[in-house]
Amino acid sequence: MKRLKVELKEKSYDICISPGLLANSAALLGQTMKGASKAAIISDSNVWPLYGGKLQKALSACGIENEAIIIKAGEESKNIESLKMIFERCAAMRLSRKSFIIALGGGVVGDIAGLAASLWMRGIPYIQIPTTLLAQVDSSVGGKTAVDLDAGKNLVGTFWQPSLVLIDTDTLTTLTEREFQAGMGEVCKYGAACSSRLFRVLEKSSRKDASFASKQTRRDWIGHLIYACCQIKAGIVANDEKDENGVRAILNFGHTFGHAIEKKYNFSAFKHGEAVAA
Repeated sequence: MKRLKVELKEKSYDICISPGLLANSAALLGQTMKGASKAAIISDSNVWPLYGGKLQKALSACGIENEAIIIKAGEESKNIESLKMIFERCAAMRLSRKSFIIALGGGVVGDIAGLAASLWMRGIPYIQIPTTLLAQVDSSVGGKTAVDLDAGKNLVGTFWQPSLVLIDTDTLTTLTEREFQAGMGEVCKYGAACSSRLFRVLEKSSRKDASFASKQTRRDWIGHLIYACCQIKAGIVANDEKDENGVRAILNFGHTFGHAIEKKYNFSAFKHGEAVAA
């Protein structure tokens, strides 16, 4: 297992990266949320049928009661109405300050679950378990949470750092090719904006290259890319957590026009990574 830390003093947390991590996450979950008795798992209609059972089994193994809150998959669900529904479910679950939230899904789930955690009971802990390449390399790390408005993307949000980020690279095997390429848009951002070494690796590599005939080789390559992107982002966030001194702004490379493209087509025609790449 690859492991790195986002250094934010009392808000520091680990990013753990490994194939098969979700099924073997009981110890990490129990250690991180020691003393917690209940969790709300926020996921979407695509991800929950694939990975919800594994997560619930891991939580049960460490004695944590849990319930799922499922939103419709897609950027269109990242709104105030979905957030209100989540809060109503949290109230019905009697989620307290001794409880926590888990985001199981892609960037939409991670953003809205993080925002819900930051607001429920004036802030409770949450854990990110990203299942898309885009979320694994970017949105699950750094503590930016938000929902969209008709006026624009990510206009209502908070800075709320997760307590742990668990990245199971095996979840990428169920992505469509389009979802994978959308994630590569963010990977390329890191190379172009932050790391000439990573950019050269991307220039020379291809997931469909003959060198990736072995599934193990391909899985190792993806793991290295994810680690490299998370390492870059962790360093930037540690130096400018709340985007106050201009350092973190480099992570917005491609996003000014990217967000405009998404908004122009009502967040439905293009995926976030596709818009950033464009």
